[in-house]
Amino acid sequence: MAASRDRSTLRQLVGDVVVRLDANTHATLNEAFAKMGMLPNPPEEGTKRERVARSFAQVPDSDLHTVALNLLANGYATTAQRLGIEDVLWAEASPPEIPSRIRRELARSLDLADLIRNESRFMGMLSRFWVLADEMSPLMDAFFGTPGPSLKRDIEQHVFRNPGDWSTEDLFEHLGAFEAGNARFARFLEALVSADVLLDEAAQRHLVAAINTHVRAAAIELRETGAEGGYPRFSMVSTRLAENRKPKNIIFASLTKPDIRFQSAMDNDIEIVGNRDDSLVYDRPTPEDGLRWRDLQTWWQDKHEIPTEADAKASLYRRLRRSLPDNSPGQQNLFDCTTRSSAPRSTTTPPCCRGLAPLGPPDRPRTRPPGPAALTHGLPAPAPSRTAHRARSRRIPALHPRPRPAPRQRKVRGDDGRRPRPETQGLRGLPVRPRRTQGRDRGPRAPGAVPASPVPALQRQRRNSLTPTAPPVRTPLPARARQGRS
Repeated sequence: MAASRDRSTLRQLVGDVVVRLDANTHATLNEAFAKMGMLPNPPEEGTKRERVARSFAQVPDSDLHTVALNLLANGYATTAQRLGIEDVLWAEASPPEIPSRIRRELARSLDLADLIRNESRFMGMLSRFWVLADEMSPLMDAFFGTPGPSLKRDIEQHVFRNPGDWSTEDLFEHLGAFEAGNARFARFLEALVSADVLLDEAAQRHLVAAINTHVRAAAIELRETGAEGGYPRFSMVSTRLAENRKPKNIIFASLTKPDIRFQSAMDNDIEIVGNRDDSLVYDRPTPEDGLRWRDLQTWWQDKHEIPTEADAKASLYRRLRRSLPDNSPGQQNLFDCTTRSSAPRSTTTPPCCRGLAPLGPPDRPRTRPPGPAALTHGLPAPAPSRTAHRARSRRIPALHPRPRPAPRQRKVRGDDGRRPRPETQGLRGLPVRPRRTQGRDRGPRAPGAVPASPVPALQRQRRNSLTPTAPPVRTPLPARARQGRS
């Protein structure tokens, strides 16, 4: 129901703006419809307002978002209408909630002088998020001859001409930031620390640290997600989503097991003790779309001051190849195959690295060489299971070449190709039937023929020896013979 209510609200707001299309003529109205993403209709179907209403009624709910963005981009909406449509569009992304208490505590902790270093840039940013003056203010000023009251003039007077009249909390209160939507307030904070307002990287990072101290309680933070004009760009992200978590320390291609010590467990600040050249540490911010080979190669070229990209690429490949263990031909074959397959396509822009795990640091303990239970990242291997063992036992021939095992030996059979019948049946007193074999009743064997197996003959002999014989028949004697015996 929430989605349908939001769509109905959006349709009503967009409908109030789309009526401004009747400023076009009948001849140019269909062209304006196509530009806004609406369906055209012939000029004979009524007045211009009726044609606009009929075309907008045919727009499905799934296309309202596109039509609204086109209307805003072409300047058909007033400031109040634009803010209302933006709130509905931004709310569809389910932004994280920022409670009013966190907003007020944040405003009290910020120094207004750190925000208003450039008046024109600061006022231009405020006009994008808040209503600073009425649309009819210039006309009213010209009619009465004196400027009327407006929020823009109040800010210019109490913030710039008379510093100290308003605090940051007073400014937020007059702007309506404490009652604004979560998405608008988050975007407002992003604009405060952007390069459009602050042309000082140190001031940007100082303000970001001050804001994150309060908004982290709402499971969000300002995080560097890229660069814009040479200045860092910060975006408000949620710390609860796994896809928003980025690695802070990227350590890879270790020649020996690095000795890592935590300087601050809360901030995840680490220190590598020993020879730091044995491990590569990527110390630049991770881009928003992930770490690519292009970024890694640029970092390597700048770090070692290599003049050409080709030399930097070859040097980085050699360094990564050295980090692979000597007793793992699978990793070496995978690295070589990846290098050969990507070489023709990486003349100008090398391909994106899927991850640093195949090129990652081999774990080489200092006390003993790695055994079969060791992993390549310094973690103990789990207890082997039958399923896991079967999955690991499947080797890829290209990565783990080994000789093909000999074919399995067949069981010993008789010369006739048949399996010998066990003799236990005869020993148990069961009848043993002779098995018919080829050539049993034939004549003498041809010269060179293979003699038959002696097993059938032994079975017949055993059968004859175990066949029970009938008892002798006793003939009764005559009566005289019985009397003579007695």
